[in-house]
Amino acid sequence: MHAAKWKMVEFTLTTKDNFDNPFWDVQLQAQFVHQSSGTAQTVHGYYDGLSEDGAHVWKVRWTPVQEGEWSCATSVYPSVPDLTRSYEIQVGAAPEQSRGYLRANPDLNYGFQFDNGEPFFLFGDTQYNLFAAHYCGVDVESILHQRRKQGINYIRARLQVSPYHPDTPNQWQTKDCWPWGGSAQMPNFMKVNLAYFRAVDEVVAQCEELGIGLEMILQAWLFEFPFNDRGKFVAEYELFWNRYVIARYAASTAVYIWCPANEYEFYPTGTPGKYHKESNRWMKRLSDQIRQDDAFAHPIGAHNWEKTIPMPQRLGDCGNIEVYLVQTSWGVETKGFTRDASLCKGLEKDMRVHSGNKNVVSVCAEFGYERASGLLTARSHQSMDHHHTRRGQWRAGFSGYTVVHGFDNTWGAHMTLDSEPQGTAYLSSYYRFMTETLSFQNMKPAPELVELAIGSEEEGTLPICLSDRQDQVISVYFPTPGECTLKLNPGQQYSYRWFNPRTGIFADGGIVSSERFVTPEQEENVPGGADSVLYITAAEKMEEREL
Repeated sequence: MHAAKWKMVEFTLTTKDNFDNPFWDVQLQAQFVHQSSGTAQTVHGYYDGLSEDGAHVWKVRWTPVQEGEWSCATSVYPSVPDLTRSYEIQVGAAPEQSRGYLRANPDLNYGFQFDNGEPFFLFGDTQYNLFAAHYCGVDVESILHQRRKQGINYIRARLQVSPYHPDTPNQWQTKDCWPWGGSAQMPNFMKVNLAYFRAVDEVVAQCEELGIGLEMILQAWLFEFPFNDRGKFVAEYELFWNRYVIARYAASTAVYIWCPANEYEFYPTGTPGKYHKESNRWMKRLSDQIRQDDAFAHPIGAHNWEKTIPMPQRLGDCGNIEVYLVQTSWGVETKGFTRDASLCKGLEKDMRVHSGNKNVVSVCAEFGYERASGLLTARSHQSMDHHHTRRGQWRAGFSGYTVVHGFDNTWGAHMTLDSEPQGTAYLSSYYRFMTETLSFQNMKPAPELVELAIGSEEEGTLPICLSDRQDQVISVYFPTPGECTLKLNPGQQYSYRWFNPRTGIFADGGIVSSERFVTPEQEENVPGGADSVLYITAAEKMEEREL
């Protein structure tokens, strides 16, 4: 048979033998070997129900990572002759647009690249119930298309869904979304709901077509059943669950990151808001298991609840955790509404707390959820406005981190575009600034270039500087009106322009005549004052741009 590099191949194997429980009773693996290099991959198969003629169906999904001749041999326990097969596969060149799998690389600015070497600027949205909403008939394809037009290329989504949701029940849910066998009242954790998983298949395919990657959250939330009852959801069921999901989706290049558990520290009791030290060893064990079962070695990310104890201190000895999916202390901005959330204060400091491991990439994966007008929502989101959304993404980006957003109309209880928050209007101009105006892969935080600045990090008013390190391109984000003095190369002539992050438009600039820069006056009524972005280049590099 013929295949192409980085393009998934699906093998279907059938038998009419009888089984009490084919999900659990049969374990199928496929061994793929590259003939010239000896590269070997072991891929688990998964049970996929009955064919039209009543045969049991198993599938193996595999994506070639090298061109050339491959052999494949399946093995089954207990022995099922019909499922024992061998194949010879000739793998040709990758399709023109294929990039391979996403890889985490802490040596790169912003931390990610594809197998083909292309750097990747992760820009995400949180849609925890994406799969279940599609299963219930929601037009998630339109939501994905809209987010993609806004620059979003990454979605945080969980596999399991329950009817419970903080403050507000799921407004989109029209049927039971239990992903296992049985029901939540009488669960059978040795089976899965195939209709549900076929809906997940459809969403994964849509994301792959759109160029959107998925963070697959295997367990969330841990304060919900079954993850809060380890007496019922025992370790063997957990292993089966993780392995089934990996077998079904690891071959897809639309899977960007595995997240073993959202807010992992709630393990083992599921007590909300409580840090259990046992959870660190559990997270490491899960990560080791995922790495063993995933033949394609997707990055594994740890997502936190505990804000004050650095993740490197807790998880730094686990080499299989390649990404810290950092949740900031955004709750501080909402408790009692005593803090002005519009400034998104403290994000940079929170990120530094969890970024001490030089072998791990840190992502600002959760910094609040912007409220949507007219929608019932979580009380903790009420103070999150569009200024918080805008400033949060610029703070993260200019501190050297990629960012994942959250919006009340799509993050969980709602899945609709009818009430888009105002902050979504700021997404595309930020993404384009970072990827087109700036070549993000060349830019790093450059606090040493700021000799003097008006503002403080504690108050959320301190300017944040990026540079390409050759000082050919320098950019400064001012969260509020202010000024700074930059240390520029003597003898080098620079040009400057001011960028408005609320409108996405550049103002006229000129030749730099002083190292002191003061934000332009603006008439807009913005809490804390209008934010601005200074864009400086060596004079011959300046181009006329308007985003």
